[in-house]
Amino acid sequence: MQLSPKDIAAAEACGVTFLPATPAQVQRLAMQRKVFYADGQPILATRGDGFYETVGTLQQVIEEGLQQQRDLAAWQDSAATSEASTAADEPPLPQPEPTLVEATPELVRAMEPSSRPKRPRRGRSAAPSTDLQLIEEKNEVSATLAGPTQHAAAPTQGVTPRPAQPGRRWMVAGAARRGRIDKHWSTRQR
Repeated sequence: MQLSPKDIAAAEACGVTFLPATPAQVQRLAMQRKVFYADGQPILATRGDGFYETVGTLQQVIEEGLQQQRDLAAWQDSAATSEASTAADEPPLPQPEPTLVEATPELVRAMEPSSRPKRPRRGRSAAPSTDLQLIEEKNEVSATLAGPTQHAAAPTQGVTPRPAQPGRRWMVAGAARRGRIDKHWSTRQR
């Protein structure tokens, strides 16, 4: 593939570098379509990672570079025309003077940068500080009404104890670990 100076400049703007190719590289990389020609000299294109660009990938990079150049030219033209039109058409508008605001403690606290934004914890609702007394009273009433709590004893019959060393679950497996060894087919009387 023949590259023009414009194509080389667009590719170099996107980070591609061009290296002269040796005859051994031309022989080895020609079938892979990685050898390019500029002014009749063989060159290789790379992005600096040790791999050489193929014709397809280099064409995409060149198109990106040309598109960037067109976008830059259009942006510069629009900026120049907008500056010229505002300078010629109308005088600049006067800017309003800033008004002074009295610094209240709430405003000062709101303007102070915090080191980390505070988020409410999961599972708890954030109550306003004015309702804190009502919440405490409600908790006291519910504690007196509930009285002492009694929990039902968990059934321990037919449950195998866990292994003494945590992390060694494979020592007790299957139905024995699940507490159903007496119902397993291998332990039934025949």
